[in-house]
Amino acid sequence: MDEDLYHAKRMEMIGGFFQVVLLASETEIDGERHAYINSTLAVDAIEHLLAAIIESSPHIKTRKDIRAITEMFEKRLRLGIEHLRQEFDRTGRRPFPVINAN
Repeated sequence: MDEDLYHAKRMEMIGGFFQVVLLASETEIDGERHAYINSTLAVDAIEHLLAAIIESSPHIKTRKDIRAITEMFEKRLRLGIEHLRQEFDRTGRRPFPVINAN
């Protein structure tokens, strides 16, 4: 898949995930509908989705395979968070509205 198409598909998936998370998180406050990301619920759902995707991969067969792929995801997640923070600082954009509901 060419790089532009890959990026476009990736952004489409990210947008779709956010839309579903926001729809599932809608709350009525004083008669108005608001959508805040419930971080605990969203992360739990993403973890289960990721686990299901990884489990369906024919390349992941052993505990060593699972460890290797989760270590790679951990590194990429840290880098992604750092990148987002840099973008927020650079653009002045604010992160998404989040409720930490533990």
